[in-house]
Amino acid sequence: MPTVFPGHRNLNRFCNTLIFAIFLFGLTGCNAKPAPSSVDAQPATTGTAPTAAAGDSTLPDPCKLITKTEAENILGEAVRDPEPNSLGGNKICDYRTVKIHGGVLPYSIHIAIISEKQQVWDAGKKLHTDAKEARPVAGLGDDAYFLLDDLDILSKQRFISINVMKSIDKPDHAKAVQEAEKMVAQIALSRM
Repeated sequence: MPTVFPGHRNLNRFCNTLIFAIFLFGLTGCNAKPAPSSVDAQPATTGTAPTAAAGDSTLPDPCKLITKTEAENILGEAVRDPEPNSLGGNKICDYRTVKIHGGVLPYSIHIAIISEKQQVWDAGKKLHTDAKEARPVAGLGDDAYFLLDDLDILSKQRFISINVMKSIDKPDHAKAVQEAEKMVAQIALSRM
């Protein structure tokens, strides 16, 4: 069995998020409208201020989908306050334990949400299923599968990615992570 370095999971999570963002930006560029002519460029006056992109405002705050107490119960130890973030139009929340494991990393729960069209989900799922990387999960959202260390879910045209890091030095690590990710998903989906 190959040696896994403690930072490997965070690198995988970062790379997966980056690849997904690049994929989304590529699809967005394919659907881009040409720039309006100078006649079309005159905005209609309605007396209202411009609003944020509809996709961003419709996404739930992932830090409100599970509580700090629930995160502590799932990880089995005290956690710091949730850390909200965003990247490429998605919303992210990370819960990290106070204790550092292996002298390097805390245990953590990572939740990322972005708007997702069914056809984009289907294309991504087919890619991973054809490569035999995806393992289906029944009963979560509209569709769900495990991909590497992540639980990916499609629910209400939203892509939800959940990653839990815990039990890194235990023989039942993979099973503990998958069960924890399912618990996070069940709680989060019930609040969306």
